[in-house]
Amino acid sequence: MTNRNGMTDPTRQEQVFQKPRSVSETITIFLREAILSGRMKPDERINEKEISERLNVSRSPIREALRTLAKEELVTISPHKGAVVAGISATDLKDTYEVREMIELFAVDLIERRRVTDFEELRESLDFDTEELKQRDFDEYLNQVRRFHLALVKTAGNAKLCQLYETLHNSLLRYQRVGATVVGRLEHSVADHRSILDVLSQRNFKDAKKLLRKHFGTLTSELRHP
Repeated sequence: MTNRNGMTDPTRQEQVFQKPRSVSETITIFLREAILSGRMKPDERINEKEISERLNVSRSPIREALRTLAKEELVTISPHKGAVVAGISATDLKDTYEVREMIELFAVDLIERRRVTDFEELRESLDFDTEELKQRDFDEYLNQVRRFHLALVKTAGNAKLCQLYETLHNSLLRYQRVGATVVGRLEHSVADHRSILDVLSQRNFKDAKKLLRKHFGTLTSELRHP
């Protein structure tokens, strides 16, 4: 806001209110990142006492954080074992990738139906030097590889579809991190993504869906038998 002289009055500027994080929210973020990054392994027992001492907090917000993570299916809580990092199973892998495939193939259908011609976000997701980024920052490299699929769904122009896809985020992240340990997997993924973008740009939607199915089939096979 400006005063009569046209100068900005610092006492009248609008401020964006940011609600401070509670202790439990902070712990939730800390544990979520530890699980998704692989620092906490599947089926690993979560020691409340150890976390309490490490973070210098009481156990009450830790338990609240664990309940939140249980709703996100990143943690399982039982009366006898307490809290444990959720395991990774062949059944969950199959279920997750079936839903992912359904969403992305439908996204291609929408792109065709809506006559989408702007694939800029997809191109931007592939605009990086594979070897240079992999050597410099592996996590960022993995993020870039994942960006392609989110960009594909966003390009379809359906907000609800994007929201549905986001519900798979945590599960996909865990499986993709496991898959990234397969030698050459990320490089193959990038090559697949470039091929998919090429045929989409040519409006060859039939081949785009065929390449996506092949891409997912390879991923699930390698995750089952790394």
